[in-house]
Amino acid sequence: MAVIPPFISGLRPGQAPNSRPSVGPNLQIQRAGTPHRTNIFARTWELLTRSPEQVAANKQVARAFVHSIREAHGDAVADLASRQLKGQLAHGRPLTERRFERVLESSRKMTGHIAAGNQQIMDRQFDDMLRDSVGRTFKDGSENHGLSEKECREVVRNAIRSDPDFAAVPFQTAAHGLVGELLLDDQMLDELDQAFVSHYSKVADAALRNAAAVLESSAPEDIEWLFAQGKDVVSTLMRFTPQELHVLNDANLSIEIGLQYKDRGVPIHPRTMVRELCGDNIVGTPTPLGGGSVSRPYRVNYGGRQMVFKEATVGEGYGPQSERLGIDKADPRMAVRNVATRVVDEVLRFNLVPDTQFATSKDGKLGIAMEFAHGTSPAPNLRVNIEHTEAGKQILVALEEFSADDRADLLAAAGCSLVEGRLVQEQQFAVQELNYADPALRNALVKLQLLDALTAQGDRHPGNYVVQLSADGSFNALRPIDNDQAFSPTQLNPNELVHLSRGEAPATLDGKLFGNTVFNGVGLPPVVDRDMKTQIDRITPEELREKLGGLLTEKEVQAAIVRLGTIKAHLTRLEKAGNVISPSDWGSARVTALLQDPKTSYIGRDAAYVKTLRPVAYQEAKS
Repeated sequence: MAVIPPFISGLRPGQAPNSRPSVGPNLQIQRAGTPHRTNIFARTWELLTRSPEQVAANKQVARAFVHSIREAHGDAVADLASRQLKGQLAHGRPLTERRFERVLESSRKMTGHIAAGNQQIMDRQFDDMLRDSVGRTFKDGSENHGLSEKECREVVRNAIRSDPDFAAVPFQTAAHGLVGELLLDDQMLDELDQAFVSHYSKVADAALRNAAAVLESSAPEDIEWLFAQGKDVVSTLMRFTPQELHVLNDANLSIEIGLQYKDRGVPIHPRTMVRELCGDNIVGTPTPLGGGSVSRPYRVNYGGRQMVFKEATVGEGYGPQSERLGIDKADPRMAVRNVATRVVDEVLRFNLVPDTQFATSKDGKLGIAMEFAHGTSPAPNLRVNIEHTEAGKQILVALEEFSADDRADLLAAAGCSLVEGRLVQEQQFAVQELNYADPALRNALVKLQLLDALTAQGDRHPGNYVVQLSADGSFNALRPIDNDQAFSPTQLNPNELVHLSRGEAPATLDGKLFGNTVFNGVGLPPVVDRDMKTQIDRITPEELREKLGGLLTEKEVQAAIVRLGTIKAHLTRLEKAGNVISPSDWGSARVTALLQDPKTSYIGRDAAYVKTLRPVAYQEAKS
C-alpha cells in the first residue's frame, strides 16, 4: 500500500508547491526535491526531453498516489482521483505537490458528499432498521439483553456511521435525485434504499450483539465506576473491552483519559497507565526543547522529577526506518515502543534506559515522559552562526529573491533558521573528551548493542545516546534516547540492522550478507563479558512474552523471542572462541582489537565517526 505522508495531506498547504514527490521503498511516497526556478520555456523543454526512466517514474508516483487514496477512501473517491490525474497516468508527466493537494482536496470533498448522501438514507430508514435488528438479535424485542431503547438506538447509529463504507460507498445514487425532482412516491425511494438497508442490517445486528455481550461480561464495579462519572454506560462500553475498563478503573483514571488512549493508538495496559506523572503534579512552567515534527518535547518538573514530556500523537515518529522495520502504519504504537524498550532493559538488568512512563500535561493531554538524560551525545548537534561564511552569504542573498513560503523551504533545505536576525545552522560535532578506550564506556556500549539487538533498534546513531562524565573526565553513565524505532516484526536476525552507506557492498557476518542504507545499526558484538552472557542466558521466551504482551503486537513479540534465540546462539559461539571475557578485561589490547570493526561495534563505528567531525569540549556541548 502506498502511504500518503503528512506533507502531502494538507498539514501545510502551499509549502514547496513545485516539489515533485517520488516513490521510495514499499511504495512510500516521499519528497524528491524542488526543481530549479526557471522560465516557462525551460520548463516546457524539460517536459519534451524526459527520459523513458523519468516517464516511468512519474507514472509510478501517480499510480501509487491513486492506490493510496483507494486504500484510504474507497473505489469511488479513487476513481475520481484517477480521472483528475488521467494525463499524468497515461503520459507520465511529472506531478507536483500542488497537484497532489488539489486532488486530495477533491477527494475530501467527495468523501463528505458520499457520507452526507448516506446520512439521508439512514435518516429515512433508521427506525425500521432498528426495529427489525432488535427483533432479529433479541428474539422479537425481548428485554433480557439489558439495553434500553435509547441505548440500542445509539449503538446502531454509531456502528453505521463509523463503518468505513459510510464515507466511501455512495448508496445514494443519481436515481434518488431523479425521484426527488419528479416528486415520485416514497415507495420508489424505499426500493432504492434497499441496498443501504441490506448492507447495514448486518452491521446493526453485529453491533447490538456485541453491546449486549460487553455489558454482560463487564464487572459490576466497573459499570458502577462509569455511572459515577456520569457516562452513557453502553456507548462507553462499546469503545472498551472489559479488561481495559478494569485497568483504567484500577489506575483511577477518568474515562476521558481512557478515550485519549483509544484516540492516540496507545494500548490500555498496566505498563502504560499514567500514575504519578500527571498534570496536577507539575511544578512551574514546562520548558520547550528542540525537535518534534508534530508534537514538541518539553522539560517538565513532576513534583521534583525532571522529565522530558512529549504529547502522544498518532503516527508521530513514523518514518523510513519504521516502514523498513515492518511496523504497521495503521497501528504504529510509536510512543509505546519507548516504554517497551525500557521494559526489555529491565529484563536484561542493564539499567541503561531512563525511566520512561506515560504522563499527562498540565492541560490533561496524554503523552510519553522520559527521565531527563544528563550529559551529551558523542556527536551532538549545535547551532552555529554561519552568516559570515561563504555558504551563509549565498543563502542570505538567495533569501532576498524568494517569497515568504519559498524562504521557509530554502532555510529548511539548508538546515538553517533565522534566530534573532542571525542565520544559524544545525551542525554535528564530536565531543573532545570522550575516551573510547575507557573500559566502563566500552562495557556500557556493548550492553547497548545487546539491548538494541534484542529490540531491533533501527536508529541507534551517535546522536541517539548521551554520555555523562564525572568531574575528572571519566565515564559515569550512558543513556539511550529516542527509542521508538524498534521491535520489528520482520527483522529476525539483529545483523540485519547493519548500516550501509549508499553504494556500499553488504557486510559479511557469520558467513551471510547483511546491511541496509535505511538502518543506523551494527551487527552482533564480537566480544561480551560473563555478566552480560549470564543476563542473556537466564531470559526465557515466556518471560519476554509476559513482559511485552499487550504492549506490542503478537508478531512483534514473537520476533523478539526469535532474536533472543539468535543472540544466545551468537554468545555461545563467542564463548567457544574465547571472546566471553571477565568484566575486568574491557581495557585489554585484545579486546581493543576486537572492537575496531565499525560493522560489529558501536565503539569502532562511533570512535571512527567522531574523528571526522569538528571536536568541541564536553562542557561546551553539554551547555
